[in-house]
Amino acid sequence: MAVVLACIVVVTGGLCLLWASAQAAVTIAFAEVKDGNLEVTRGGLSPRVIEGLQHVIARPRVRRARIRILRSKSRARVEVRGDLTEVQIQQIRNIVGVLKLPEITRGRRR
Repeated sequence: MAVVLACIVVVTGGLCLLWASAQAAVTIAFAEVKDGNLEVTRGGLSPRVIEGLQHVIARPRVRRARIRILRSKSRARVEVRGDLTEVQIQQIRNIVGVLKLPEITRGRRR
């Protein structure tokens, strides 16, 4: 019985690691907003994208948010969580959605 339980734990842990690795592989960048300040914490974004995101979070000012930009075929898609209005979320999607992947990632990697 203990061996079966140990196997279940190991397989579950392995699947969790595989899922986390797959998520990291498709993530282009991860940015956090704290008190209106945008910080790219993982990946790299072009200055054009950063400026666009900063403009969106400035009015109305966003206190907290997380922005994750993912690969999706030849384009990028966005996952957003936090204190954003629906209009701001759509504006962020528009900024990222109109650009091809190489245009989004022309920035320093972190």
